[in-house]
Amino acid sequence: MALKVDAVSSGTQSGGTLQFAHTCSGRNRILIVAGATPNAGSDRWTGVTYNGVAMTRIATVTNVNNDIRGYAYYLVNPTLGTHNIVVSTSGDIDYASAISYKGAKQTSQPNGHHEAEANNGTELTTTITTTVDNCWNISFIAGGTGSFVASTGVNSVRVGAMGDSNGPKSPAGAYAMRWTCPAQKLVALQVAIAPGGPSDDNGGFLFGIM
Repeated sequence: MALKVDAVSSGTQSGGTLQFAHTCSGRNRILIVAGATPNAGSDRWTGVTYNGVAMTRIATVTNVNNDIRGYAYYLVNPTLGTHNIVVSTSGDIDYASAISYKGAKQTSQPNGHHEAEANNGTELTTTITTTVDNCWNISFIAGGTGSFVASTGVNSVRVGAMGDSNGPKSPAGAYAMRWTCPAQKLVALQVAIAPGGPSDDNGGFLFGIM
């Protein structure tokens, strides 16, 4: 029973509703959406759906001067096939990225989350202490105008400034994820996803001719 990356997607829109397509496949699925909006003195994301089903907010974080606000949402057992992720927002320029996984536990998700912000720095680190063996960790960073470079713990950049551990944390315990970047106003969110159940349609069994 191991987590596997299923698909990635992203979208950007100036104000109003942000919408982009995402395709889910496999078994025991989970969908993670993370994104940001600038000049976020108030909470501007009012909801996120996939195929019309409401996703659950994991966390939101803003830097000390309200220059940037980040968000993370999840949905267990998202509908198979290609459907729209819809972010309802009143932001100025909103963008979001999504990763779906298969082979994920279908209850008690996520296994943990951590948020951090920096008003002026060249790196930003988050850390989760997982309580379940073989969790994968996902990280999203936003802010500024420079390029982000994956560092400690962000072993694969999947889409935009969103990456993951590209493998399990075993045994359970502290897992740090760091990005380096130009000195900017930054926010980061980290989410840990627990495994559970087969990831593929054959349930993990191999079939052959006897």
